[in-house]
Amino acid sequence: MSQELIESFEKISEQNPNPVFSVSKEGVVLHANRACLKELDDWGVAKGSPAPEGLKSLIELAFESTRAQKQSLSCTDYLYDFEVTPFGRQDFDFALIYGNAPKKSQEKRLANIKRLDNALFSEKKNRLLVEKALDGIITIDDKGVMLTFNPAAEKIFGYTAEEAVGKNISHLMPEPVSSEHDGYLEKYFKTGIKHIIGFSREVMGLRKDGVSFPLELNVSEMIWEGNTEFVGIVRDISQRRQLEEKLQRLSIIDGLTEIDNRRSFDETLDKEWKRAMRDQIPLSLILMDIDCFKLYNDTYGHQAGDTCLKQVAATLKHYVQRPADLVARYGGEEFVVVLPETSAEGALNMAENLRLGIEGLKVEHDKNSASPYVTVSMGVSTLIPTREILCETIIANADKALYQAKENGRNQVKVKNDDA
Repeated sequence: MSQELIESFEKISEQNPNPVFSVSKEGVVLHANRACLKELDDWGVAKGSPAPEGLKSLIELAFESTRAQKQSLSCTDYLYDFEVTPFGRQDFDFALIYGNAPKKSQEKRLANIKRLDNALFSEKKNRLLVEKALDGIITIDDKGVMLTFNPAAEKIFGYTAEEAVGKNISHLMPEPVSSEHDGYLEKYFKTGIKHIIGFSREVMGLRKDGVSFPLELNVSEMIWEGNTEFVGIVRDISQRRQLEEKLQRLSIIDGLTEIDNRRSFDETLDKEWKRAMRDQIPLSLILMDIDCFKLYNDTYGHQAGDTCLKQVAATLKHYVQRPADLVARYGGEEFVVVLPETSAEGALNMAENLRLGIEGLKVEHDKNSASPYVTVSMGVSTLIPTREILCETIIANADKALYQAKENGRNQVKVKNDDA
């Protein structure tokens, strides 16, 4: 954790007459102002002590949700309103806890809130936190005009603070959100319904160069000397999104052949089956098996076998070009092709082209009973799904046709389209 930041909070909190202290994610008090010793003496809140037992669940919830949490608890004969605000960065995690006793006079309570606001949000006292923050911190007024724009926001959006301050926050949003933003603010002030305020959500941002990118956004509302302002904390999650997409892609790709794997096939077939049932259109499936592949491995070695599988996969991808079609490794030396909106005749023609294309590679296989080269046997099935037919039926039909092709001498295509 940044020692400078802790020292800054200590100085700020000492000016507040209400209890203010911070705790680590492990539940240890990091600092406590003098008001803690005076007003929360029943709990013994002090630097290095465990967090108060009564607040532990609230602290855990704040860290888990990454949002401020509030709860009223009794201590030293007063009912205190406690607010736990989590702060997260790359090298530190802590929560700031603020307590206030509502039974105090309204005048004093308002003075305390104002003093806390001044301490936490004034430019002079909070400059260290804002300038050192890794997340962008932007404040806007009730018209959506930007009032502050910290260095991290400059880096994220490509604007300098001088360029951003005074402009509407919609400059940082792509269409259509940009044109609609002022309407969101107007609707909020009329209804009081919060759709963004107090929640963490992912939105799209717009850089100065016109490139849109994903952002994680947290917005808080602040009443400042009778005026409403909003504080937005933004984080560029482009790299995280790219990593998630890469991991998602890796989860559906066969590591050897670099085509879709069995999981991807199962998901695609289920989706296309439902779509074909809804629209009452044909769905076709081609199931194939490399002829005498075990003998190929035994004769030429497993490394050559892997190369053969890659060549077959590449050939299938070459011939199957429609975006909605899928080529996948079904298992071992078996491959499958899903052809949405494809008739029985179209599927048969595609299968024959694939068979000829693979034989045309002229990969030597002198143990193949059907040809001196590597070949495949194929089973084809086409169905228009109904509620009475299970999705597995089209696979079973293609498998039966494949078995027939192998029994009849291999290196050929057979068809089974009925659902019996």
